[in-house]
Amino acid sequence: MDNAEYFKTFAVKWSDFDVNRHLRNTSYSEYATHVRMSFLEDHGYAYPVFEELQIGPILTQEDISYLKETQMNSELKVNMRILALSAEGSLFRLKHEFFQADGTLAARMLINGAWLDRKRRRPTIPPDGILQAFKQIPRDVNYDAGYFDATRIAARAKES
Repeated sequence: MDNAEYFKTFAVKWSDFDVNRHLRNTSYSEYATHVRMSFLEDHGYAYPVFEELQIGPILTQEDISYLKETQMNSELKVNMRILALSAEGSLFRLKHEFFQADGTLAARMLINGAWLDRKRRRPTIPPDGILQAFKQIPRDVNYDAGYFDATRIAARAKES
């Protein structure tokens, strides 16, 4: 597996900010979404392919930690690492980190996701090519192969 870092760099613009001059939480989400979808496109899964397959990725949880303020007219480098992947690829957990131009970590986002069958409106198992693409996402040092084991999912559900 190629474990080279995958990232995109974004020019932070005026419309990405709120009235308090804070980068909007939705801006972080949009940047992260662009990174994920760019990765899939780079691995042969552009939007028309998802239309043909009638499936698409969905988020089931998104958690953002804001660490440092980001200024207007600056740049953010956003990476992506995989934290967990179910055996058949239907569930995934990713981490995005948002770095300022000087390397300062500005924010961290953790997401849980799944694949949606757009006709049945239910979770589904993606084609093997998508699973193989996800196996190319750089692994985080905290990768947890057992995160999606049924007993651990049940234990987390009891905790919440």
